[in-house]
Amino acid sequence: HTLLRALDQVPHQQWKLDIVGNLEADLYYSLAMQRHVAQSGWQKQVRFWGPLDHDNLADRYREANLLVMPSEYESFGIVYLEAMSFGVPPVGSTAGAAKEIITHGENGFLIAPDDQDALSNIIKNVHTNRPYLLELSQNARTRYEAHPTWTESCAQIHQFLQQVAP
Repeated sequence: HTLLRALDQVPHQQWKLDIVGNLEADLYYSLAMQRHVAQSGWQKQVRFWGPLDHDNLADRYREANLLVMPSEYESFGIVYLEAMSFGVPPVGSTAGAAKEIITHGENGFLIAPDDQDALSNIIKNVHTNRPYLLELSQNARTRYEAHPTWTESCAQIHQFLQQVAP
C-alpha cells in the first residue's frame, strides 16, 4: 500500500511495476491492491505475477531498477540480498533487518514503513538521475558479493560452536 500511494505522486510515464509473490496469502490485501491499480488506470503499468520459478524471477530482477519492499518488519530480508545479486538496489524499511544489509543512499534506501513521500522521492530521483542509479546498482552488487554465502555462514557457526562447546 505504501508503494501504490507513493506511485500516485510519480508521473505514470516514469515507472512500471511488477508485483511478485503469493497473491492468495492475504487475499483481501491483494484485492485492495488490484482495485487501487484499476481505479488509478494503471493496468498497462502494473503486472501481478504471483509466485515465480527461479528463471522467471531472475528475468524480473534483470529488468528491474529497484526492489521496493518497505515491510513493517522483516526478520532477515534475504530478498534484499537476492535483488543485490542482480545489481538491483533495494528499498527497505527501517524496521527489521534491512538496515543490516542496506546502506541508505549507497547501495539502496531505507525508509519508514509508511513513508510514501520518501519512497516517491526515491523513485523520482533514480528515474531522473541515471548515473546515480548505476552507482547504486554497482554498490548493491558489491555489497552482495561481500556478504557471506550460506556455506560460509554455516562454517562460521560451526567454528563458533566448536569453540564454546568443544
